[in-house]
Amino acid sequence: MRNALAAALVAAFSLAGCAAPPSPPALDARLLDAVVHVTSPGYASTGFVVGPRLIAAPHHSTFDSNTFEISGTGTDTVTGWIVRRSNLEEDWALIGVAEDLPVAPLALECAGPRPGERLVIAGFPMNSPGVVLSTGIASPVDADGDIEIDVAAIYGSSGSPAFNGRGRVVAMLFGVFSARVPLLPFPVPLGWSWLKPIGHLCAHLEGRA
Repeated sequence: MRNALAAALVAAFSLAGCAAPPSPPALDARLLDAVVHVTSPGYASTGFVVGPRLIAAPHHSTFDSNTFEISGTGTDTVTGWIVRRSNLEEDWALIGVAEDLPVAPLALECAGPRPGERLVIAGFPMNSPGVVLSTGIASPVDADGDIEIDVAAIYGSSGSPAFNGRGRVVAMLFGVFSARVPLLPFPVPLGWSWLKPIGHLCAHLEGRA
């Protein structure tokens, strides 16, 4: 019973994002080849390709290790290492690999999402074997510089890119509203998550920081 309930909750929250979500903006399936699974002992998150040998990932899921395994639908498993970390407030890290990745880097829209804009979140929740998509509406940037979105992300989703309707990455998922439920070994998402704007990441990639 416990396993069945857990499986049902994982399916409901990771695949639906939120209850009965509207259809997401059209997204070129080839973009998903540049969304990758980032793992190290004890940690798993999502990342995305931003250069021929460069992957963006969340700082908070990478701070305890300097080397990682990178895998995805568009690339074989390769080893990566930390090139640069931001502070935890900005919450991004750059991971380098030895050879050019066989996928095109994702285009970034550094100004971030517009309030009310519908976004598609692409990630690897619960170590899923493939990329899982969710859709939600971006709220205005709050006093802490973060963006709330009505997507119930779960473990492994940190670092997921948020795509706008033009197929450009406008933010990175970094946190989720959750609660503990008796008999379940993991927190249950409550239907909202936080995104980090990518302005600081863009500035670094463009040599302005």
